[in-house]
Amino acid sequence: KVEGAFSDLEGHHVQFTPSQTAQFYGKILTHNHPSGSSLSDADVALAVSHGVKEIRAVGVHRDVTYRYRLTFDDPELGSASDAYMIHNNATGSMMEEYRPLVISGRLSQQDAWFDHSHRAMQVVARVLTERGTPAPYSREKLP
Repeated sequence: KVEGAFSDLEGHHVQFTPSQTAQFYGKILTHNHPSGSSLSDADVALAVSHGVKEIRAVGVHRDVTYRYRLTFDDPELGSASDAYMIHNNATGSMMEEYRPLVISGRLSQQDAWFDHSHRAMQVVARVLTERGTPAPYSREKLP
């Protein structure tokens, strides 16, 4: 267990010290996402580069609490830059799909990000699995 609260209180990326990240190998890392979105590219890269067993985020979207989980069967997964690139490619390819929906008002920016971030993680899990590294991903509603 890594002790302490790691937050900048403004919703920006959180930084960890080398002594903190050294403790991540083989562990479950849980954090919050105040926006309610799924795991980010930085979350995936952090998990991969430090051998995290599972990374979780918990957030609230439209008064519903969600838990997102990405599990790595092999902590020696590979390079953080590869994982980061997989996520960014998925995100970039979907942006064109969501942009007109938001511009037209058919979908709020918050709802678009909520759906988009989840779908991007589904792609990450699928691509990692296709490459021979099973990485199950899930989103579940919490009571």
